[in-house]
Amino acid sequence: ERCCAALGDTARAAYLRKVIDVAETAQAEGLPDGASHFLVRAKMATLDKHFERAEQILLEQGAIDEAMEMYQELHRWDAAIAIAESKNRPETEELKTSYLQWLLETGQEEKAAVLKEKEGDVETAIRLYMQGGLPAKAAALAQNPNYPQTPEMLETIAAALSKSGLHEKAGSFLEKLGMAERALEAYRKGNAYRRAVELSRRMFPREVVALEHEWGNWLVDQKQLDAAINHFIEAGQYVKAIEAAIQARQWSKAGQIVDMQDDDVAERYYKLIGQHFDETKHFDKAERFYIKARCPQMAVEMYTRANKWDKAYKVASTYMSEAAVGTLYVNEAQRLESAGKLKEAEKLYIMVNEPDLAINMYKKNRHYDQMIRLVAQYRKDLLTETHLHLAQQLEQENKFKDAERHYVDSNDWKSAVNMYRAHEMWDDAIRVAKGHGGVNASKQVAYAWAVSLGGEAGAKLLTKFGLIEQAIDYATESGNFEQAFQLSRTSMKTKLPEVHLKQAMFFEDEGRFQEAEAEFINAKKPKEAIDMYVHQQDWKNALRIAENHDGASRTEVRMAQARGAVDKKDFASAESIFIEVGKADVAVKMYKEARKWEDALRVAKTHESAPGIGSAMVYQLQQETARGMSAPDPGADQDLMAAGKMWEDNGDPSKAIDSYLKVTSTQTRNVEYLEEIWEKAVELAMTRCTGRITEVVSEVSKRLVDLGRFEQAAEFFEGIDAHKEAIDVYIRAGLWDKARAVTTQQPQFASYVEQHFQQKQ
Repeated sequence: ERCCAALGDTARAAYLRKVIDVAETAQAEGLPDGASHFLVRAKMATLDKHFERAEQILLEQGAIDEAMEMYQELHRWDAAIAIAESKNRPETEELKTSYLQWLLETGQEEKAAVLKEKEGDVETAIRLYMQGGLPAKAAALAQNPNYPQTPEMLETIAAALSKSGLHEKAGSFLEKLGMAERALEAYRKGNAYRRAVELSRRMFPREVVALEHEWGNWLVDQKQLDAAINHFIEAGQYVKAIEAAIQARQWSKAGQIVDMQDDDVAERYYKLIGQHFDETKHFDKAERFYIKARCPQMAVEMYTRANKWDKAYKVASTYMSEAAVGTLYVNEAQRLESAGKLKEAEKLYIMVNEPDLAINMYKKNRHYDQMIRLVAQYRKDLLTETHLHLAQQLEQENKFKDAERHYVDSNDWKSAVNMYRAHEMWDDAIRVAKGHGGVNASKQVAYAWAVSLGGEAGAKLLTKFGLIEQAIDYATESGNFEQAFQLSRTSMKTKLPEVHLKQAMFFEDEGRFQEAEAEFINAKKPKEAIDMYVHQQDWKNALRIAENHDGASRTEVRMAQARGAVDKKDFASAESIFIEVGKADVAVKMYKEARKWEDALRVAKTHESAPGIGSAMVYQLQQETARGMSAPDPGADQDLMAAGKMWEDNGDPSKAIDSYLKVTSTQTRNVEYLEEIWEKAVELAMTRCTGRITEVVSEVSKRLVDLGRFEQAAEFFEGIDAHKEAIDVYIRAGLWDKARAVTTQQPQFASYVEQHFQQKQ
């Protein structure tokens, strides 16, 4: 007791106080141990909830009232009534009435109904079940054939079942009562479709299809899609069955149902099912449904995404037209190209025979190696042109190494050399020239490099590359004769005479004839010294050198002196010299050309026995003189070339060139003849006087331009590698194609030509 009080359990403490009081009373009445008193033991058993034990203790002592009181205190009226009935207590009915009243007061109508049912009062039990909101139990009791009920009661039960939402029970109740229509209605309200269908199959067969449809719809609402499929099929609602199967992810079943439908219904579902199998990578199934959906392009796209190119092409070629296949593949290839999947895009382009699109794709993406690979495979005739085009493009982008490779692959390594030269990348130019053109080609590049450097640096460069001879030549052409002599003496003594000769020619051009003479002699070229003085008509010095160093040339000097006299119309002096050197026939020819027939006849008669004359010539001259005829007039134009031919015959090509160049448009209107004379000067420069090539060609080209002979002038410029001058001439003449043709070998001038072309437009 104290413990319960300490724990705050006052009810238990109070109960124990009563027990203690009973024990103390019993002990006071003479019982040795009050705790052994039957009431104490019964109460303690009750406290421990051992009610049957407490009941036994009390009944053994005949304490029936105490046992019934215990159960009443515990509101276990049924147990109290059971004791009363077993002991035939007169208050049994009173207990039952009190118990029923208590049940009703406490809202325990169900227990009250059960009590009445046991008593056989079915009507009251049904009423209590209904009152307690238990129409189902009321219905079950009402269906007992031993307890027939009035129609009003049955209606009340059915209404209560429906009102409580127990439609299936209401339907079953009504069905057992033979009310089929109302039972079916109740089943429908309660979504008890299985019971409704079973009832309809027996009583209302026409309602079965509608019920199956309703059942399917209800199952869909309940998200029981798998179960709904068969009910839609039973109802003939195949579209709903397909959609339910699709939503339930029952794709195979959906396909089976779709196979039974007309094409107009099936196609859209075939496509949807195909997309599912596509997503799950069941490609064969997806293909079958795509084909049934008449969407072969989707199957092709599926296989393309999966990199199954062969299957994609098989489907496309089987079910699509060639044009459609081409369009589809090109579009797909372009999509792959945009995604950066160039290899896959190439494969598609090639499959539909569109290699040009693949080539252009690689070009746009600057994958030039792949581009060249395809050109070599499919457009072999354009391979060289493609290499060249790429090389020019890369050169403009300053990607010289890549440009070089393409120049070389196009068999145009010289353009690679020119590219490096134009950008002053001489080491690379020499490397390419040596690798593809051999040692001589590399030496030419090295020489060009030296020219660009100029002076001593250029000569040192040539020496560095082991081009001693070229270095000497370069030094002489640059006027650095001191270095040329030094290189010759230390490394190539055989070149000394040539250096002396070039220095002599330099002095001659400078008008330093005495110094030139000395160098000609040192070069063992007295003939050139003689020619120099002959050209200056310094006959005294010419004869001196001939007599001292080249006796065989004395006659040539005198002949040149004579021709000089002819040019001055000093025929007597010329005759004297011709006779002196034993060339009387030339004197006769001189007088004939000068139309001095008497003098010609006189000399012929006087020297009739001289070589080249004879009696026949004397006779001919006599006849011509007698008839007053002259020798055939060669014409003024032929006279314009006479002096040049004389110098040619005399072995002096340089002076012959000067004679030809003295002829200008003021001396004749015959443009063709002028062109012939000047071309003769160019020919001599190229074949016999190479040191004057640039000078002569430049002069002749300028004259031809003045005469409107643009193409000939430009061709001369090209002949001496004066490419820019040639281009300028073509531009001036409006010959744009020819100007562009030059840039194919000299791409550094391409922008120059196009700029002028735009300005002319």
